[in-house]
Amino acid sequence: MAGLLKRDNGMSEEDVLFREKSRVFKYRILSVQIFIILTCLMLYFFLSNDTYNKYNPVNIFIFCISLIICLLGINDIRKNGIRTYNVFLLSFYLFLLWNTLNISSLQFEKEFSDLYYYFVGPLLFSIFIFIGDRLPIKETKIVDNKVNKRSSALIILVFVIYLLLSYYIYTQVGLKIFSDKLLRYTSNDEYAVPGFSGLAYTLMWTMIIFVPHMKKYLNMLIVPFIVLYSGVLQFNRGNIFRIVLFMIIYYCYKKGKSLLEPKKIVAMIVVISILIIFFGYIGEVRQTDINNVFDIKDLTQSSYNSKTLNWIYNYTAMNFDVIKIYFNLEPYYLPSTLLVPFMRLIGNREYVLKYYSPPDYSLGITNSSTFLSGFIRDYGSYYLIELSVFGFMICLLQITIRKLRFMGLYFFVQMYIVFFFFGNYLTEPLFLSVAIFSLFLYICCNLNLKALQPGLGLRRSGHSL
Repeated sequence: MAGLLKRDNGMSEEDVLFREKSRVFKYRILSVQIFIILTCLMLYFFLSNDTYNKYNPVNIFIFCISLIICLLGINDIRKNGIRTYNVFLLSFYLFLLWNTLNISSLQFEKEFSDLYYYFVGPLLFSIFIFIGDRLPIKETKIVDNKVNKRSSALIILVFVIYLLLSYYIYTQVGLKIFSDKLLRYTSNDEYAVPGFSGLAYTLMWTMIIFVPHMKKYLNMLIVPFIVLYSGVLQFNRGNIFRIVLFMIIYYCYKKGKSLLEPKKIVAMIVVISILIIFFGYIGEVRQTDINNVFDIKDLTQSSYNSKTLNWIYNYTAMNFDVIKIYFNLEPYYLPSTLLVPFMRLIGNREYVLKYYSPPDYSLGITNSSTFLSGFIRDYGSYYLIELSVFGFMICLLQITIRKLRFMGLYFFVQMYIVFFFFGNYLTEPLFLSVAIFSLFLYICCNLNLKALQPGLGLRRSGHSL
């Protein structure tokens, strides 16, 4: 046996044994994944509804490719930890995978042209954010204690201003949860004060972004207040869901590989399950009107009776059918989607209002259409042109964030990219204002030139982007 382990390259027996064990382990993982793919393919025919898509070869192909991409994303997370590119691939294609089961009879028939939009563009974008995540860079050396002290002092000031703004907005328009009108017939615009609400939104997310850079006692004070005011009292499910997702991402990075421990996995599943149930329950409460009955199953023509399942399906998987409406629209052939945030920044409100003025294209109860809709609306089948520019800009932003070790902004960008199955919040004007303002404050916390020296401070502090 010892003789068999000897190699010409001088490797020791231990090295050879380790290599053989690694090879066996890889074969086992591959075998498990092949088994999962075959099992899921059989489940597809059992769970998929009897529509024209059930035996449609394009739909089956989309199911298989989406499943493979999801497995690759999970493998990458297990190997490299949570990164923007792997959570994007996992979340985006997980819901596309679910879409192929055709729970709603409103869904369109899958066509070969769908492969171009569902895979080529998103996978191209994933290459840009992969580069932004993995490109080797020299990180800025920062003294964490000084940053945390200065950040805490600045955020206290921001919090006071936010409280004053919130009180002023309340005196002008009140709170949505106490509305005299039924919540079903109210909109967020009715409870916004032009200019002031946008500033409050910027300050709100700036405080959330600084959570990883502040003292714990401030986080315990500020985060619950923001959830209570901007989520509960304003009856905004989106704010609650996004803030909780931000905290989950932050938690995952803090725990690192220990996150894969069974107890932590169970805890994460419990939290996500509670969020999903809460989302469905609030959706039903919001639509309550005894004079005009709202039935989520009838409106979405679902095959299932579960209200929670139908709510989640319509806000996730159905988005991939809404985007198909955009495929046949006449393109603008202008980069309107990329110009909107900059036009808002320089005060061109007319351009922004005109961009959002076209009628919404909806299916069932949702008009959400993934992050691709703006690019397809602008350039049609040539959407890859604008998408490539967008991907390059996000790549540069990721590199800048990693260079400065601004973990909070990294989590913020990642949070929105996780929601790309729902829409593109990174091209909204308020995202740009939040990113610029938070970067400005973060740089103010590092004005000590001695601290701004090239180095590998991120690894010394125990964190890595």
